[in-house]
Amino acid sequence: MKDKVIKINFCDFWRGFIIEQSLLYKILKKKYHLEINTDKPDFIFYSCFGNKNTSYTSCTKIFVTGENLVPNFNKCDYAISPNYITFDNRHFRFPLYYYNEKLRIKHLNSPENRKFCNFVYRNYTLGSGALLRQQFCRDLAQYKHIDCPSTVLNNMDNPIPPRKNWWFDEDKIKFLSNYKFTIAFENTIGNGYTTEKLTDAFMASSIPIYWGNPLVCKEFNPKAFINCNDFDSLDSVIEYIKLLDNNEQLYLEMLSQPPLLFNPEEREKQLEEFLYSIIESGNEPFEKDIVNREKIMYRF
Repeated sequence: MKDKVIKINFCDFWRGFIIEQSLLYKILKKKYHLEINTDKPDFIFYSCFGNKNTSYTSCTKIFVTGENLVPNFNKCDYAISPNYITFDNRHFRFPLYYYNEKLRIKHLNSPENRKFCNFVYRNYTLGSGALLRQQFCRDLAQYKHIDCPSTVLNNMDNPIPPRKNWWFDEDKIKFLSNYKFTIAFENTIGNGYTTEKLTDAFMASSIPIYWGNPLVCKEFNPKAFINCNDFDSLDSVIEYIKLLDNNEQLYLEMLSQPPLLFNPEEREKQLEEFLYSIIESGNEPFEKDIVNREKIMYRF
């Protein structure tokens, strides 16, 4: 029975974020009566797409991000992020793909009648991967044509529709499903930082050509995708793509592999426990060390 009433608020999240549809809200609602959008919350959940959170100073602040950002515990009391870090019991690793229930189901598409490869990007220059993936696309395109429906390297008359929200996009998944391979390069490299670039391809049953997170194989099956980290050069990656493209048996072996090495239900249960422990600890903020804020974070 829900006896406890807590006042919470959400701010600075990505465009299209809906509080009542978020996993955080749903978990808390299981156990507590929630009052949201209050001016004086007990707990504030905030992300990195604004600075409204700075106006809340007398409540417990929980930073939530899927970006390649290290939480600053002189600004937040707790954090949920994709980073492999430890800070007492105040950080919980939960990348954005953990929220994605659709990733748990593997749909197989036959390579027959599918096009070769796609490249779907709108970012030209932000991050080292932005330029690298453009050059990789040009080099791979010397072997076979690659469809580029978005703004970067665009070569299609009828581009795919703009993304309808920040994370899930049925139109994009449908588009990717028409291709044997998807170029899936991150903007930046960070331990634990894997985005929709990899998971969208998995959901579309298009083999990802992935560049990014050095620890990606801690949670994703290395037999299910092409990991550029496993090769001594991008030229070697291209040669391996050619091999798969011309050997249907090898291609189908990779395509049939389950993508996940982790148990999503187990991680969601652990998130529940983390959130409940925050609430039960009360809404008194931790003392912050403003002078030495950069010295409090430990990596492993």
